[in-house]
Amino acid sequence: MSDRELDAAGITDPAVRSAYARRTALNARHGKTFYLATRLLTPERRPAVHAN
Repeated sequence: MSDRELDAAGITDPAVRSAYARRTALNARHGKTFYLATRLLTPERRPAVHAN
Protein backbone atom coordinates (compact mmCIF):
# COMPACT_ATOMS: atom_id res chain seq x y z
CA MET A 1 0.00 0.00 0.00
CA SER A 2 1.48 3.29 -1.01
CA ASP A 3 1.64 6.41 1.08
CA ARG A 4 -0.41 8.12 -1.62
CA GLU A 5 -3.28 5.65 -1.16
CA LEU A 6 -3.23 5.95 2.63
CA ASP A 7 -3.03 9.75 2.43
CA ALA A 8 -5.98 9.82 0.00
CA ALA A 9 -8.01 7.71 2.44
CA GLY A 10 -7.09 10.02 5.33
CA ILE A 11 -5.22 7.33 7.27
CA THR A 12 -2.51 9.02 9.31
CA ASP A 13 -1.88 6.83 12.36
CA PRO A 14 1.52 5.08 11.92
CA ALA A 15 0.34 1.84 13.52
CA VAL A 16 -2.72 1.67 11.27
CA ARG A 17 -0.61 2.48 8.21
CA SER A 18 1.72 -0.38 9.12
CA ALA A 19 -1.23 -2.76 9.53
CA TYR A 20 -2.54 -1.80 6.10
CA ALA A 21 0.88 -2.46 4.58
CA ARG A 22 0.92 -5.96 6.11
CA ARG A 23 -2.61 -6.73 4.90
CA THR A 24 -1.81 -5.49 1.41
CA ALA A 25 1.30 -7.67 1.26
CA LEU A 26 -0.75 -10.71 2.31
CA ASN A 27 -3.39 -9.96 -0.32
CA ALA A 28 -0.75 -9.53 -3.00
CA ARG A 29 0.97 -12.78 -2.04
CA HIS A 30 -2.08 -15.03 -1.57
CA GLY A 31 -4.85 -13.43 -3.60
CA LYS A 32 -3.31 -12.47 -6.91
CA THR A 33 -6.53 -11.80 -8.82
CA PHE A 34 -8.15 -10.06 -5.82
CA TYR A 35 -5.12 -7.83 -5.40
CA LEU A 36 -4.96 -6.99 -9.10
CA ALA A 37 -8.67 -6.12 -9.12
CA THR A 38 -8.13 -3.66 -6.27
CA ARG A 39 -5.68 -1.76 -8.47
CA LEU A 40 -8.68 -0.69 -10.57
CA LEU A 41 -10.20 1.15 -7.61
CA THR A 42 -9.47 4.78 -6.80
CA PRO A 43 -6.59 5.27 -4.35
CA GLU A 44 -8.91 6.43 -1.56
CA ARG A 45 -11.00 3.23 -1.80
CA ARG A 46 -8.18 0.67 -1.86
CA PRO A 47 -7.35 0.74 1.88
CA ALA A 48 -10.93 -0.14 2.83
CA VAL A 49 -10.87 -3.19 0.57
CA HIS A 50 -7.55 -4.41 1.96
CA ALA A 51 -8.81 -4.03 5.51
CA ASN A 52 -11.45 -6.74 5.01
